Amino acid sequence: MSVVNLAAARFDFGATARDYFHLNVKCHESFLKSLIDIKVKKFVHVSSVASFDGRYIDYSEKLNCDEALFEKDLSSYNDELVSLVSKAHFLVIGGAGSIGQAVVGEIFKRDPAILHVVDISENNMVELVRDLRSTVGYGSGDFKTFALDCGSIEFEALMKHEGPYNYVFNLSALEHVRSGKDPYTLMCMIMVNVFNTVETLRLSKDMGSKKYFCVSTDKAANPVNMMGASKRIMEMFLMRESLTQEISMARFGNVAFSDGSLLLVVVSGSGNSPNIVKAVNEANKIGADTLAILGYDGGAVLKAANKTFLVPSFDMQVCEDIHLMFGHMVMKTLCGSSIRGVF
Repeated sequence: MSVVNLAAARFDFGATARDYFHLNVKCHESFLKSLIDIKVKKFVHVSSVASFDGRYIDYSEKLNCDEALFEKDLSSYNDELVSLVSKAHFLVIGGAGSIGQAVVGEIFKRDPAILHVVDISENNMVELVRDLRSTVGYGSGDFKTFALDCGSIEFEALMKHEGPYNYVFNLSALEHVRSGKDPYTLMCMIMVNVFNTVETLRLSKDMGSKKYFCVSTDKAANPVNMMGASKRIMEMFLMRESLTQEISMARFGNVAFSDGSLLLVVVSGSGNSPNIVKAVNEANKIGADTLAILGYDGGAVLKAANKTFLVPSFDMQVCEDIHLMFGHMVMKTLCGSSIRGVF
């Protein structure tokens, strides 16, 4: 846990706003460099979502609706979907991740003839099975999970002996920008996102699969980091292979509260507000990063959050003033503006 403690700067609570500003400039550089790992080049409203061709679609009305997106379409074609799924053999690679669990759930509740799930995380696989058993129950088909690396010889043996599969979903990926910061993880990223995809596609073609589906990322549209670039390369390989194999792809943005996808930011003067404490604890359970902007002695949230910004004053007005300036510095940093030379 990284903590910035303004007490170390020995600032005077009776100082002027100018003194507070210069104090925060001193704390700003080291803390924000550790906190912000990405450069945001442009912003869009929450109600806008970029389509594949770069246009923006307004989903504000959809986001405020009471039912899930495409619920009417799924209901209209439910009988056809159930009939197709009940006779088909499915293989889901990376099925214990955030997207993978959602996909497996949709397939499982339609009672497929065969549903096999592969993922390297044995713990996440156990949670997936528990969730399916407690919500859907048991189906009549063959449902199995395998804790395997899709780039291993054991996985190739699985494909040959447990197949053929009609539909193969490849949802495995090293998908976080920070994963490309060292050469070792970067090599692994290229192996997982590119070479493993090509190999699993080859195995699917050899067994005569009807369709191969692969997940990509919105960062592949105009790559500015190696994660996006590796997914873009993967897409180019798949586009070439689509001449001989039916392939579908989808670019996903970050999935809310998937592992490592979001930074939860909370602000609390005391650090003991029950709703704030609960929010941080729940975020920790699902693997989200947490930043707490605190006052007083930090309270219970000081120990619970991954990163904290602490104003060690028991004067709430002073705490709120420093919190406000901290928020402005974050905004300036994200927008690429300098906060020096203002005075």
